[in-house]
Amino acid sequence: MARPSLTSWGAPAQLAGSAAFVLSLLLVTFLHLVIGEMAPKSWAIAHPEFAAKLIGLPSRAFIWVFRPLLRWVNAMANRLVAASGVTPVERAAVGGQDVDTIRHLVERSASVGALDASFRTQLSEVLELEHLTVGSLVAADTPVTAAPSDATVADVQEAAARTDHMRILLLDSAFEVPEVVHVRDTLLVSAQTPARTVSRPALTFDTGTPVYEALALAREHSEQLAAIMDDGRFIGVLTIADILRHVLPQQIDPADSAEEPANRR
Repeated sequence: MARPSLTSWGAPAQLAGSAAFVLSLLLVTFLHLVIGEMAPKSWAIAHPEFAAKLIGLPSRAFIWVFRPLLRWVNAMANRLVAASGVTPVERAAVGGQDVDTIRHLVERSASVGALDASFRTQLSEVLELEHLTVGSLVAADTPVTAAPSDATVADVQEAAARTDHMRILLLDSAFEVPEVVHVRDTLLVSAQTPARTVSRPALTFDTGTPVYEALALAREHSEQLAAIMDDGRFIGVLTIADILRHVLPQQIDPADSAEEPANRR
């Protein structure tokens, strides 16, 4: 289209052909890079969840239909690469990036001044979560906010007001698993109602449970507080705030309570 237009304007045929080729190349490049790549990519980055839902099923359908062709093209490309003397690989190598290697990189970066000391401490604490157990984070001598098993709703609310904790344990030597009452659940019942009627078994972990596993289970059960048991004996509680305080000591105020602030809901 461009060449006839340029020719009709009196341009020489050879110049018109060269100009038409350059203009076509620029147009195709613009459509390919801007319209076909940069704009969709920017939109997908700005709306990741919606983009994933929108293109997820069409992408799977496309792959299912063209999988044989794609495998053939990939095999041919690998053969050409191998023929040039280079061993083809399917993905970037990530071997060797274990915890010890990352820890060495953190220490090295901090020693040469490339990493701030506060960040080194935080990263080191995160890496230690692989071996850290919940029992090591529980202070056995720290008093636990609790009420007796025969406590009433009024007793639970009084304990919450006194300690500023939203979750109150119900302890009894006869309980194999401590019960927990959230103050929110006591607001619509009378003050003399037994607290056991609005309690539920607390999420429990053995002292040898790895912290990362406890975090995953707490998130799965939507729990902020867990009871720590040692051979069936209750020894204390652990909250998400306790773990964050260990990993981010400078961001979590040591004076905060064990249920501050995430557990107040």
